[in-house]
Amino acid sequence: MFKAARSAKERIDAMLLHANVQDSGEARVSATFLLTIAEQFAAVVHLVEGRFSHHAPILVRSMLDELADLRNLVDDPNYLDQLKFEDARSHILIVDDLMADADVSSDPSMVAKLAEWKQKYQRICDTLKSQGLKPRRATEKFRRAKVSSLYVSFRVLSSDAHGQLTNLIARHAGDWELRYHFEPPRKSTESLLTIALAILCQAANLSPKFTDVSAAEMMKAIDDIEADWTAARSGSVA
Repeated sequence: MFKAARSAKERIDAMLLHANVQDSGEARVSATFLLTIAEQFAAVVHLVEGRFSHHAPILVRSMLDELADLRNLVDDPNYLDQLKFEDARSHILIVDDLMADADVSSDPSMVAKLAEWKQKYQRICDTLKSQGLKPRRATEKFRRAKVSSLYVSFRVLSSDAHGQLTNLIARHAGDWELRYHFEPPRKSTESLLTIALAILCQAANLSPKFTDVSAAEMMKAIDDIEADWTAARSGSVA
């Protein structure tokens, strides 16, 4: 299965590394989502191969989140404004938190720099807010992307990202001692790799919409990837 995963990444890379991105802001941002998803897939495989499978779900969660954004952006170029609004709002919240810190607020130069930073992003946020943009929940993003069914998986994977007590106990609690570098059941890891590969393929399948990659060529690559993966899983079961 590792061989099939690496082969899948190589097939996708062969096209992405020679692709030309369309000349628009939304196309370039779409490309960055795809490239990040492809990098994260490789990182997931490395974690599993290195026997750190318990921490791979955090990356798969990010892949799902980015796939939803990518689908929204490909469907509607104006979604780029939503991304800009969320980005500016996030920076403002970070600045507010920093300025509330006693050590930071006692440094005049730091306060001045943060105020300048906030002013920059506040202008962006206010402009977009006046155009009707507002914060959106993750459920809304997945629904808009027409992948509401993936939101449940996103929530389950989020429990790993947030270090929930149930996950910590499952990961480390043994009968008489704590476990360290303990791998989850093999079937769980295989399922996680399958989900990660499916996300990569779905994201790559959108590339013809914002690059010069041929839709037929990409579909052929994905068909080959899925066939190899099915064979690899069958061999694993056998």
